[in-house]
Amino acid sequence: MFAAGERHRRIDVLGVVVIGLAVSLGGSLLRDIVLNQPPVVLWTNWYMLVVGASAILGMALQAPWRGSTG
Repeated sequence: MFAAGERHRRIDVLGVVVIGLAVSLGGSLLRDIVLNQPPVVLWTNWYMLVVGASAILGMALQAPWRGSTG
C-alpha cells in the first residue's frame, strides 16, 4: 500500500509487484532458513502468482483504504 501511494515518484504496477515479490520472497526465505526447512518458494510456482496478485490487489485497494485524505 505504501508503494501504491507513491504517485509522485511514479511507481507503477510493475514496481509494486516487484517490491511485493522482493519483500515476500525475502521474508519467506528468511523464515525457512531460521526454521531449517527447505524453502517453500522452490517447491511450487503458485507462490509467485499469489504474491503478484496480492500486490496488485493491495494497489487496487489502496485508494479506498486511505479514503479522500491520501
